Amino acid sequence: MAGDFDVLVGHPLVDPDVLAACADAGGAAGLGNGSRARGFERVVSDLLPRKLLNRDSKASFDGAFWTGHARAFVEHWNGRGLDDESVDIDQLRAQWSLNPPDPHSFIQLQRAWLASQI
Repeated sequence: MAGDFDVLVGHPLVDPDVLAACADAGGAAGLGNGSRARGFERVVSDLLPRKLLNRDSKASFDGAFWTGHARAFVEHWNGRGLDDESVDIDQLRAQWSLNPPDPHSFIQLQRAWLASQI
């Protein structure tokens, strides 16, 4: 998707080198042996407070993405810029009408916005 715009998308937590380092550090059982808290303790226990390392909640940054700017774009979006053979545009519009929409759809919003810029 990004290649259409000469853009490289990188996700550090799925980078082969990062995954290999985690596998080396954790062995067959994994870095945290099935526990997010244990994994973080192994990697950053000297950097973060124990209360933060052992919390049950998960961070969400969706609100920083799904702003008035994103909603305004969606409101005026003409449906172009996405592959309508792999994306159900009507279902995507329905998802984007929710408050908040599923954040898994945000990559499509970024794709549609990029396409609108050319």
